[in-house]
Formats: sequence, structure tokens, C-alpha cells
Amino acid sequence: MIDLTAASIDFSLVGPEIALMAAASLALLVGCKKAWEKFVPAIGLIGLIISLWLAIGQIGHQSSGFYGTVTCDNFGATFKVIFAGTSILALLIARHFLVAKGYERPEFYALLLFATSGMMIMANSTDLVVIFLGLEIMSVPLYVMAGFNRKALDSNEAGIKYFIMGAFASGFLLMGIAFIYAAARFNAYIA
Repeated sequence: MIDLTAASIDFSLVGPEIALMAAASLALLVGCKKAWEKFVPAIGLIGLIISLWLAIGQIGHQSSGFYGTVTCDNFGATFKVIFAGTSILALLIARHFLVAKGYERPEFYALLLFATSGMMIMANSTDLVVIFLGLEIMSVPLYVMAGFNRKALDSNEAGIKYFIMGAFASGFLLMGIAFIYAAARFNAYIA
């Protein structure tokens, strides 16, 4: 029997993630115009602050949705607050670092927001497939960020090494998920 409260599709459970993805998409669109590139860090900061505010609002609420694959509890909300706060600090520090090094580009801020939303998806998920989805949403932007300075060989090497390591780790995680699924199906078949 399906629990109707868990079957509901409640977008307030994923409000911080939606705010980050909307801000990242807006940052990519605004960054396309050369004259508007200077507004992209502000868009990223505003998106992170809205996400932080929504995550703080989730503390103390217990609910589940999306057919039980996403929950809203104090544990997930606390990690969302930690991820959003840390990303705000990373955005502020990265702005000065990238300007000093001379390779600031607007897509960096969108990548940071997408990676943070992947972390938040993993914090609220109760399903292994959603955990894997959150992991991939987090890791793909981080691969690009590791190799962000295209002119430096060290940056290119770091990006490729991180991609190869992440691909193997994702493969092992998927294999483990498949083993857990097979064991659960086998036990259900025996019983």
C-alpha cells in the first residue's frame, strides 16, 4: 500500500535545490552577454542566500514526498545549511582568487551552484538512485572546476585525473547498488 503523504509531489521539500538551479541557469544566461558578466557573482550570491534561507526554514519540519525518495528532516536541513554557508564562503573567496589569477569566467559561479545543489539532493534522499543522481549532479561540475584554468597543465591534469577517479568510483557505487537490489529481490523471492 502506498502512503499518500509520501506519494505527494511537494516542491517545498526541494526548494533550496530549485533556488540554486534557477540561479545557476540565470547566471549562465546572464554570463552569455559580455557587458553583463559582472552581475554573475551577485546572482550566484543571491541564489545561495535564498537557498540558505529556505534550508533554515526546513529545520524542525518532518515530511516526505516524491514517493518516499525525498525526506525533509533536521539532519538533511542541517547539511543543506552547511553546504549553502560553505558555498557562500567559497564564492566570496573564489571571486578574489580568480580575479587575481586572471581567469575569472562567469560559468565558474554556475558550476559552483550546480555542485552545491547536488550536495543538497544527496542530503535529503532516501533512495539509492536519487543519491546517485545527486552525486553525479555534484561531481560533474567539480570535474570542470578542477580543470578550470585551461592554460595551465596542472589544472588540465587535475581535471582528467579527477574525472577518471570519479568514473571508477561511480562504477563501483552503481555495482554496489545493483548488488543491494539483487539481494533484496532474492530475499523477497525466497520469502
